[in-house]
Amino acid sequence: MGVMSRENNDHAVRTSGPRSSRRKGQLRNITGGPATAIVAALILCANQARAAPSTSYLNALTHFAHYSPYQPSATYGSGTPEWAGRVQQVNILQSNGASGPTAKLSAAMQASVKKVAGRAKYSLAEMQFLGNYSYALGSEGALMAYGKTESYNAGVQASTRYGCKKDEECDPFVRASGSPRVLESSEHWVRGFKSHAGYGASTSVVFPESKGSNNTLLDTCPKLASSLPSAQEEWRAVWTPAIIERLQREEDYGLDSLDIVHFAYLCAFESLAINATSPFCGLFRRSELQYIEYDGDLDKYYEHSYGAKLARSQAVGYLNEVLAWMTGERSHVDEDRTQVNHTVDSNPKTFPLRAKFMNVDFTHDDQLLAVITLLGFFHDVSLSTTLPCPMRTFVASKMVPFAGRLVIEQVHSPMFENAFGWFRHDTVRVLVNDKRMNLSNLCRESTLSYGGTLCEYSDFVAALERIVATGTKEFAGCGFVPAN
Repeated sequence: MGVMSRENNDHAVRTSGPRSSRRKGQLRNITGGPATAIVAALILCANQARAAPSTSYLNALTHFAHYSPYQPSATYGSGTPEWAGRVQQVNILQSNGASGPTAKLSAAMQASVKKVAGRAKYSLAEMQFLGNYSYALGSEGALMAYGKTESYNAGVQASTRYGCKKDEECDPFVRASGSPRVLESSEHWVRGFKSHAGYGASTSVVFPESKGSNNTLLDTCPKLASSLPSAQEEWRAVWTPAIIERLQREEDYGLDSLDIVHFAYLCAFESLAINATSPFCGLFRRSELQYIEYDGDLDKYYEHSYGAKLARSQAVGYLNEVLAWMTGERSHVDEDRTQVNHTVDSNPKTFPLRAKFMNVDFTHDDQLLAVITLLGFFHDVSLSTTLPCPMRTFVASKMVPFAGRLVIEQVHSPMFENAFGWFRHDTVRVLVNDKRMNLSNLCRESTLSYGGTLCEYSDFVAALERIVATGTKEFAGCGFVPAN
């Protein structure tokens, strides 16, 4: 069983190319198989929203779940009129950019390659490259050049989107978890921000990832329960045999399902590393890309999201910090008993409240997913281990790709009308990779607007407080002992 976690990396195709002050209160604009299988799929998906992934070969790398490169899921600001509001605070949670495999996964992939590499002759043309193949991905999980660019571009985008040029009060407060690839991603983000805005501080707070450290940007739940092994093994028994048979038609290399998965990983990693299509991608047919994607979806669902008891509780500390930023009340972090680092968050210099317009945090994909899960987004009741639903909403490449991001915007809406007349109020919207989230699972219907994507500020805060209270009770089952 292979574990597909970018965080530990212990757990398919890219084509070539790759200070003037602001008056307080100034705001930013937010606009800007067989028939029976088909029948079974329709039955399974009856209660799920349609979100079928693309099968375009040119966009094949987007089928590699959390090993996919970042692509926006929507156009920012689409469907929201300019007069609907202006951003007065933005909180960004972003995962590291594209990075290589860590030591454990690297060793496992090389073991799979060893079974087929270095032969004098191959019957299949697509395997000829293996005759003199040399592994060159490394084993440190280092940030790739592609990942540096992803992070840099995200910084440029944030500065441009929120009108930060020559505006020092837009200066972002940046924090990062201490993994080298995460920290380096934050530094490239800052460089991108500075390139447009002309100013910007460096990463202000770096949280250690040592055992027992309080870190809201790292998933920490020792007793996290997972049903991943059986889930992925059942699915791999469905889709890998045909590929094994094809590759071993003339010669038995002793391949198993995990070897096929490793070849898929190599397709993704190498393509990103060389900014061109890896020859490993040629071992797969277009129709098989969706199977690879689903393998990753099962990993994330059953180990780090809705299918894993306690997974979402790891988001409590971060959301308490968001509450503190949004309300200006430090009590949200002072009273946290999960992962908040009280030494850091009790200090106004290392945890400023509403004085900052933009708070930017860099984390791992699993912790980003925990936050998305606690908020209730992309919630499918279950994922079948034998038959993917083409209408599922839980698609890891849309949720936690490399450089994936969740953004919470507090929006100042100038006027709204009800039975008593016109009023001014604040609203909140949440975006995951630029897709506006429907907040009907969080907010009351009477407080929602624009198709459920804008929620009144007070109701959103109350909703966060409710889910944080629930998550806090769940986190007690993790067995994590806070260090500070």
